[in-house]
Amino acid sequence: MKRFRLPALLALTVVILYAPLGQYGYVHDDRVMIQNIVSSGMPDLSPIGKTFYRPLGSLYCYAVYTAFGANAVGFHVLALLLLLATALVVRLVARALTNDDGVAWGSAFLYVAAANIHLDAQMWMVGIFDNGAVLFALLCLYAFTRGQQHLSALWFACALGFKESAAPILLVVIAYALLFRPPAKGPLRAWPHVVVAALWVAMKSLGASGAGLPDGDPYAWGLVGWHVVENVGRYITWFAPVPLATLVVIIMMGWACFRQPRTGWFLVAWALLMLVPPSILLHHAFRYYAILALPPIAIGMMVGFHEFPVAKEWRRRMAIVVVGATILANLFFIQGHVRRGINDDVPARDDGYNHLIRRSLQGQ
Repeated sequence: MKRFRLPALLALTVVILYAPLGQYGYVHDDRVMIQNIVSSGMPDLSPIGKTFYRPLGSLYCYAVYTAFGANAVGFHVLALLLLLATALVVRLVARALTNDDGVAWGSAFLYVAAANIHLDAQMWMVGIFDNGAVLFALLCLYAFTRGQQHLSALWFACALGFKESAAPILLVVIAYALLFRPPAKGPLRAWPHVVVAALWVAMKSLGASGAGLPDGDPYAWGLVGWHVVENVGRYITWFAPVPLATLVVIIMMGWACFRQPRTGWFLVAWALLMLVPPSILLHHAFRYYAILALPPIAIGMMVGFHEFPVAKEWRRRMAIVVVGATILANLFFIQGHVRRGINDDVPARDDGYNHLIRRSLQGQ
């Protein structure tokens, strides 16, 4: 029975933190999605004419609404299960990278506890685009660490089917191959992923191009510019609920790089690569866009604690205290954030929360 204690505690943490969101119904983009389902039925899975091609996310929303109808409790329950499943995969990836169960479980708990990142994606059905992308991106990397490159490529295709921002996981897989596999053959094992990426680009080419959008378009982007620096800075500070916690994150990630250079710098590269898609957007900067970069941050934090220069028992206690404090802080945060409503004096771009969700909840 002991082996089920930590999974059960992780599941309980998910429920305590996020189950209260089940009181809310469908919001904003959910309603647009539902209108399309009601009027058109099965979503059009063709990429032709589409700026965004996310067929698996659309199929998920169709299946959820078909199964549960106007009762939004169904999608909330599925969101809890999906978050738990993703946290368990975070644990598997962390275990594969560090060969340490303490680091692995601590990473899973830190991932779940990051309510300041998860909140918006957990509050609406269309959060599946981000939640599905991170789950399958993690499965892609985990399968690759196990030497299952074809299965890994399949999970990569699934991640792209939820959201295109999962694309940099291809580079993460190649980085893993370069760092943790024989240099002569390691990168070549990623050839199925390159094939998947090429097919995805070919399908995207049939749709409307996102390049050349006018600067005023909500989804306008640019690869170079001060906005990239600003956005990366925002996302780094948004990984923690308060500035002091951000400093702890930076210190622990830096210590992980110092003590375990190969693993530490791989985690830093992983996080930065996954921040590229949201950071190039000119006008959109939401906390939940950073969800794909959250797993390496959580793992890096735990690696840093694991390498802290104190006795093993004190390291364990420190990690438990930090994880517990993070869970408690985010419990209070998530309970109060929605009730507090919207501070219209703070632009959404600055606080990182999607005000459309909050206004929709408040009937505005």
